[in-house]
Parts: sequence; C-alpha cells; structure tokens
Amino acid sequence: MSASAHIARAKRHGVEYEQFADSEILERDRYLCQCGCKKPCDRTKVAPHPDAPTLGHIIALSCGGGHTRANTQCQRWACNEEQNNEIDTPRFAKIRRQRLETGQQARRARRKAEGKKPLLEGRGFDKSISKKFSGEVTKRGR
Repeated sequence: MSASAHIARAKRHGVEYEQFADSEILERDRYLCQCGCKKPCDRTKVAPHPDAPTLGHIIALSCGGGHTRANTQCQRWACNEEQNNEIDTPRFAKIRRQRLETGQQARRARRKAEGKKPLLEGRGFDKSISKKFSGEVTKRGR
C-alpha cells in the first residue's frame, strides 16, 4: 500500500499521521519481520508474495493507532495479512466502533470550526413519514 493510501486511511479513521516513505521504515528495521518471527523479507518480491516486505501498524488504524514512524514496522506480507485477520474478529468490534464514533466526532468538530453546517442537519427530513411509521397516520377508506 502506498504512503498516500495509508494517510487516506488514517484521515478516514480520524487518527494522527505523518508523511514518510515506506522504505525509511523497512530500512530502519533492516527488512526483518517485526511480528515476532524475525524472518527476513525478500526485497525482490511484491505483495501478495508471502515474503514480500510490507509496512504494518503495531496498533491498527481502525483501533486508534496512528500512521506514525513509532507505530509502524516492517512485516512480511503473510504476517501482516494474518494480523489483519485477527483484528477483524468480533472482540475488536467494540474498539472499532468507539474509534469510528471518535472519528465522526472529530469530523463534526472540524466542520463546526470551519463554520460549515453539519452534514445531516437541514436536509429536509419529511416528518410525515415518521408519523406514518409511528401509527399516527390512519389508513384511508376505500
């Protein structure tokens, strides 16, 4: 994934981010997988090859971790993919929801600071529809 794609995901999740090259982190970690296996990554391979070097986040963006130098590490593609599958389990759903709500709150606060209207306010919600579903609107005679 490119640096711009990581930054776009960080913005979408409402977490902090830094702009840096992936190669900077890969060279810092000497192209060794930092997940615990310490296997070397093959610089000549590209994803989805299992030994291809990728940039992994220690704390996932969806769980509140930022795209910063301190929160990124070199990982083999296979290890990174395995870690992503673990994060997608139901026990992380609550963390993801909390992060999403915080991201929405941050976007709302940013829009308010810029003097823009909230996205859902003033869209002309038809209250007659809500009456229909609440039972206030009676059926017409035939």
